[in-house]
Amino acid sequence: MGKSSLINTLTGSDRSIVSDMPGTTRDYISAFLMVGPWRIEILDTAGLHEAGDVIEQIGINHTIEQAETADFFLLMLDASLPSPALPESLLAQMTPKNTIVVENKIDLPNACEHHDFLPEFQHARISLQEHDGLQAFRELWIDSIESAVQQPNATDGVVVNARHASALCEAYDSLELASQKMKQDDLSELIASDLRAAVESIGKVVGKVDNERMLDSLFKQFCIGK
Repeated sequence: MGKSSLINTLTGSDRSIVSDMPGTTRDYISAFLMVGPWRIEILDTAGLHEAGDVIEQIGINHTIEQAETADFFLLMLDASLPSPALPESLLAQMTPKNTIVVENKIDLPNACEHHDFLPEFQHARISLQEHDGLQAFRELWIDSIESAVQQPNATDGVVVNARHASALCEAYDSLELASQKMKQDDLSELIASDLRAAVESIGKVVGKVDNERMLDSLFKQFCIGK
């Protein structure tokens, strides 16, 4: 299908195992990348098909669970195969504003267009093998994210999933503690502990952060403990 190949192409690394055999991805693999001006976390999840064993079925179940907290979907199809049947629980999470149907393998002789599959959704036709259509896909993805960010649902407030919201709340609490200790002239080691916890929480949202380098910068700026 090409999900893992797409992840590797977008990240410029071999994050995911690539194979012609279905069911290679048993659990999700995450990576951070820039899409236009936005830094996002992208997940390579198990494909949706009839499972060959119990472990593969668990991976498929994880895919459906991950969909419940996703902000945006890239739904990958094999253009040389018939359109798939998707679980209703997954379709319920997808809208024309938060989903792009990506039709891969358009270079194959038996490839066809899937206009009748989710016709109200935006479609991108690509060939990862021939590197065809990737620029148009990237531009469509950037435009779609920009539209979602500028016009969030009234109940959303901002585009953020529950896991990120929890991490940001943890970071806020840690910074509040650090601020209080600064006002009380507490030991710099105690303040550093709270700042380190805040940095680690922020890292859950934006990716790995160099804790020590950031703390060194903060201590030099505020002259804590001098």
